[in-house]
Amino acid sequence: MDFLTSSEKIERIFEKYFQKTIILSIKDSEIKKGKFLLLKNCVIGNNYFYEFTIERAKKLDVVRMPYPFNLDEYEEENLLYMDYRLTTLFKHNKKSLEEVSAWVKKIDTKNTHKFFDSIVEIRFE
Repeated sequence: MDFLTSSEKIERIFEKYFQKTIILSIKDSEIKKGKFLLLKNCVIGNNYFYEFTIERAKKLDVVRMPYPFNLDEYEEENLLYMDYRLTTLFKHNKKSLEEVSAWVKKIDTKNTHKFFDSIVEIRFE
């Protein structure tokens, strides 16, 4: 049996889609669209990200996405879901979920990362 780290799993999934059109969306709102050229791991301070290099209108954009708590692939539909929801992070610890959810309600989440507590849909064409 082949055991992969989360990072290796994500890299294997994405390598199938190089040079295809990538569309990143949150809640039916398109974030980026372009030709998928490169995926790399990136560490900034204590934060770990994936950097996607996307070609749009003859210019290159870099999109940084934190490691997801879960990743679901629907290969036959060329579709991925990167899950950043707190319910996924704390799915085995209801008490921690309740504590964090209560804390989140008290803060201003307008300035949090756009992926916070959401699912990012990634489609390839």
